[in-house]
Amino acid sequence: INRQNGLVHVTDNANKQIKVFLDNGATGTMVRAWGEAGSMFGKFEDIRGVAVGVEGRVYVADARAIQMFDKEGAFIKEILPVVNPAYCDFYCIAISKDGLVFAGQDYYLGRNDYDYTTQVYIFDQDLAFWAQFTMCLNSIGISPGGKIFLGRYNNSIQTMNRAFRTTQETVIPIPGILAV
Repeated sequence: INRQNGLVHVTDNANKQIKVFLDNGATGTMVRAWGEAGSMFGKFEDIRGVAVGVEGRVYVADARAIQMFDKEGAFIKEILPVVNPAYCDFYCIAISKDGLVFAGQDYYLGRNDYDYTTQVYIFDQDLAFWAQFTMCLNSIGISPGGKIFLGRYNNSIQTMNRAFRTTQETVIPIPGILAV
């Protein structure tokens, strides 16, 4: 949901599109849709999640990449998986109220059919890398208060709070992520 205007963004993986609706009571009116199948910029292979940032930018977790669009659906940029793209994919995404993007990524280790690990990556609103941690999960959500909810593969939910540290003790504190 776009926090500025209340528009609801929905993934339509069957049609490889992002659809935007106006919540007008019993039914929603579609305002716009964008996307198509493909592996180039602005196209989708397997849409896994969508989130709207504080600036109204739309972030889409696709199996191939995380893509960023403006509020009208124009492509801005993408980032590919941090490790070998042939063996991993993005599958969930959430954005904190201060604009940090949290994305889950499966990484196939190659030893057997169930040999995966999961990395959670944290990016700023321009998709610059901030941090990562390992966590077996299948979904992620962030409350308005900033608490992080992680849906685990073992049918449990784990909650986390963010913690910050400064880079140097003798200067004005600059926040940085210490742990999640």
